[in-house]
Amino acid sequence: MGTNASYIRKVIALLKNAGLISSQQGKSGYQLTKDPDKMSLLEIYYATQEVAQVHLFQVHQNTNRTCPVGKYIKGAVSPIFEDLESQLSQKLGDQTLQNVIDNLYQESKKY
Repeated sequence: MGTNASYIRKVIALLKNAGLISSQQGKSGYQLTKDPDKMSLLEIYYATQEVAQVHLFQVHQNTNRTCPVGKYIKGAVSPIFEDLESQLSQKLGDQTLQNVIDNLYQESKKY
């Protein structure tokens, strides 16, 4: 499985635009703008998904209002989805890039 270079360039641009990484003129590569233990996964999620909040679930916007399910489905599932998205935001905010680095290191020692 190969890596799509244009996708990597897009992610780098998004991280740079969000101020999470920087580059120096005349030098190749990028640097983090803060220590990995100070960069939350929520910040990275926001930057790479180009959003300001976690939004995972999409309820069909044009439901049939004459259908007994369609009429009430958004109100029925929205509180559940909002709670799950809130929990995910909290978990991503609690985890840092350093946690991922540490996990990668631990995984690499298994092999």
